[in-house]
Amino acid sequence: MKSTLQILDHNLEMNQGDGFRPHGGASGAGKECPRSFWYDFRWTTESDFDANVLRKFRSGHADEEVVAAELEKVVNLGERQARFKDGHLGGSVDGIIRGGLVEDPNGVYVWEHKSIGEKYFDELEKKAAGLSALGRSDEILLDWRPVYYAQAQLYMHYLEIDRHYLTVSTGGARRLLAVFTPYDGCYADELVRRSQEILTSLEPPRKAGTWDSFVCRWCSHSAVCHDNVEPVKSCRSCRYAWPKRSGEWVCMHHDTELDLEAQRAGCAHWCRFLDK
Repeated sequence: MKSTLQILDHNLEMNQGDGFRPHGGASGAGKECPRSFWYDFRWTTESDFDANVLRKFRSGHADEEVVAAELEKVVNLGERQARFKDGHLGGSVDGIIRGGLVEDPNGVYVWEHKSIGEKYFDELEKKAAGLSALGRSDEILLDWRPVYYAQAQLYMHYLEIDRHYLTVSTGGARRLLAVFTPYDGCYADELVRRSQEILTSLEPPRKAGTWDSFVCRWCSHSAVCHDNVEPVKSCRSCRYAWPKRSGEWVCMHHDTELDLEAQRAGCAHWCRFLDK
């Protein structure tokens, strides 16, 4: 017989959803492995997190609201979940600050919050102190987490805001740090080009490593990519699906446009994408 807590874990895991987004998210555009970003977009692997990880996600969302409530007492924070969409690439920010930061009272900033473990917080704190002492505080986010830096650059690019303010906390928002990042137009332009190229490709891009490399060992798509496990069947993972640059999906087998419901349903003519 299962204990009460085991039942709670089971219920949480069974109700986590598949994790499939309609768009290619800005949070994945800076991934080290372009194939992983493509697999995300193509609904290749369902979410399969255990209860502890799901509770960490929930705690992170709660921390964001705690920090937002504190910020709102000091700065002009609004436009929560402001969105952008460009073809298949999209995302939403935690908010936009329009004045009130002590460091820049009249500045406009994209605001995001990340909740992380104590170990990674200590790492960021040390890195921030070292780079700031060298006059390189603008490089902190890029040096610490390139994937977060890429996400920040896309948000600034599409929302036409040239500064990013990231708050980072440990669980429960007990410890708090802030990282300022400026807009880098050249980097953002190249990232947009690369992201659109990946999302509209009919075949998976190159792999970032071998099955035993660090980036692949912890990837949720490793079984599909390296062990030839069949992906989840839907129009998204089918060879005949064509994501047009304008944002539509077309089935090249039936020569018809696919709405979101049809993409999920799939059909009897599903054919696995070519995987080199």
